[in-house]
Amino acid sequence: MKQQRQAKNKKNAKPTGGMDAQKKFYIGLGVIVLTYLIIFAYTYSPKLEHHIVDNVYYYVTGSCMEQGLGFINGDIQQTILGNYPPGYPAVIAVVRAFGGEIPALNVINGLFLLFSLVMLYYLFYEITDKNFFLSFVTVMMLTTNPSITHFANTGRAELSCMFFTMICFCFFYKLLQQKQFNRNYFLILLAVSISATIVYFTKFQAAIIYPTLFLSIICIIIANTRNKNNEQTRPSNKLYIASFVGILVIFIASYYPWAQYLENRKDLIPPTWEGFPTGGNSLTTKMDGKLMEDKYDINEWVIRFENNATIFFTKSLQSIILPMPFFIHLTPNFNDPWVASDWFVGILLFLIVLLGFFTLCRKSQLYYLIFFFIAGTICVNMLFSDRWIHNDFHRYTFGMHPFIILLFIAGLMKTISFIVAKLKVSDATQKFAPYGVVAVFLLYLASNYFPAIAEAHNYAEKPAFGAYKDFPGFSDEDMVPFQEYLQAIQWVDQNIYSKNPDAIVATRKPDIYYTYCNHRPSNFPAMGTEPDSVYNYFKKYKVNYVILDTWYAHAYSTEAPAAMKYPDNFKIIHQLGNPEKPTYILEFIPD
Repeated sequence: MKQQRQAKNKKNAKPTGGMDAQKKFYIGLGVIVLTYLIIFAYTYSPKLEHHIVDNVYYYVTGSCMEQGLGFINGDIQQTILGNYPPGYPAVIAVVRAFGGEIPALNVINGLFLLFSLVMLYYLFYEITDKNFFLSFVTVMMLTTNPSITHFANTGRAELSCMFFTMICFCFFYKLLQQKQFNRNYFLILLAVSISATIVYFTKFQAAIIYPTLFLSIICIIIANTRNKNNEQTRPSNKLYIASFVGILVIFIASYYPWAQYLENRKDLIPPTWEGFPTGGNSLTTKMDGKLMEDKYDINEWVIRFENNATIFFTKSLQSIILPMPFFIHLTPNFNDPWVASDWFVGILLFLIVLLGFFTLCRKSQLYYLIFFFIAGTICVNMLFSDRWIHNDFHRYTFGMHPFIILLFIAGLMKTISFIVAKLKVSDATQKFAPYGVVAVFLLYLASNYFPAIAEAHNYAEKPAFGAYKDFPGFSDEDMVPFQEYLQAIQWVDQNIYSKNPDAIVATRKPDIYYTYCNHRPSNFPAMGTEPDSVYNYFKKYKVNYVILDTWYAHAYSTEAPAAMKYPDNFKIIHQLGNPEKPTYILEFIPD
């Protein structure tokens, strides 16, 4: 009876330090929210970053879903984006259904990040056994980190994925605290299962959420079985087994309709051509953009693992923890050759993170969850296409960044504590030295963060169609063709649709075209299509005009030969850009 009273008192006890600790927690929360809102208002941009392209895919697909057209690319062929999940477009469809446009979508993304930071603050507070300093400092680092906050203005799926991941983790933490089958248990289990399913359908790389949950539950069951102490107070394994089954059943029930939808409409998913996958994110895409000749060749996977491991240790891990010379959200220049010092710094940071994990998380109920989430995210991206990891490792591992930063700060403080203990300094020095080092580190971060935040503000002030001509990190060779493509869209909108609103224009990027012209175009046939087939393709879809741009090789390699073979059927009505290789707008007049 005495033990039960002690357990009850402990359960109902306030955070360490009484009301003062509680006050500190809520004051810290207020500071985090206020800081974030100030930064978000300062850097808010009402436009899509359409040089990224896949965010435009999301926006157009969401718009089509809102109109009842289905999960399509916005072209008249109704091409399905088989390599993109439907979760984030569904969010966009809801925003659009309430009359929201791109500015409203960026506000929603900003709210996703804000609520994610709030949930992270709560999780970190619990993970660190209510350590206010560690949880507050870590979340403030996230709040002021421009490589994280800028995602609110990119129109990508990262923030919605993080939001639902944090919901899943918070409910999973509550699930672990349940002691019996009751109404609360089943409601929490349902919340975990539904949020995990949303995470999966928001970003395919985030499918690691399921192995994370399943392996965590299995390890907890094993640990629970081996632990013979506190048999009266510890939860029954039946609860965990029921949780495992419940999450699995809801996943299968939600995945099957989506798989059937793709199967029924697979004829609308673009084919491959000349060894290049249309989806881009194909698991078997090599660094040169071509598909693996033999996906079972172990040497191909070893090469990929070596490439991705090099990027992770020499570039990506540093970009997560340390401020590097990159503009806002952009990852470090992965095209720069690595040097030996990059490996040294990367491995050192990794060891500090490991130290932080074993120091901090072994005390937490979320020990297995954090381990499998971080380890799984790294492993998945080690085997993902190095063509895309090469430039997007930072983005693909975005979900684990907050946990990496928390573990780094914890490991750094543990390292400093160990060093000063060996130096035999005073007790006061041993106590405050770790905090002093972290304070200096934060000042170092601030000296890099705030100039980048100012740069984000200047970028946000630029108009949508002119924001990229001086975009840092992109050369004229990269951006001028893109600018010409946007100018061609504007010209068509102003000079063709005013006379013929029903005109059909063929373009390589129907998503971008539809976003900024609000007319559904025709897509191009697959790259490498013969001129006669190109001609018949345009005739089949009753194309009236063709944009022959220099932004992608597709137009000049596939459509240009058809125009040269049938000069009487393709007439130049406008050109712009470099006279040696201009962007053409052609009128197509079939026989």
